[in-house]
Amino acid sequence: MFNKLREREIITNEMEEKLKEMKAFCNTLVHRYDHIDDKLVYENLNNLGDFLEFKHQITAFFENNYYG
Repeated sequence: MFNKLREREIITNEMEEKLKEMKAFCNTLVHRYDHIDDKLVYENLNNLGDFLEFKHQITAFFENNYYG
């Protein structure tokens, strides 16, 4: 899914990679919660601003292509 957003230039390459990392972390939390490293959790919590950047990129795409 993320690659389709990047291919359509809705999100940047950097955002695609961040989203893939978030998805991998989510899968780890759900399926391997007994192997979670506290440092990894802390690092991910400090990257919550990535969600705001994702929102900004999606919003900018629609504003520039449909509401501009």
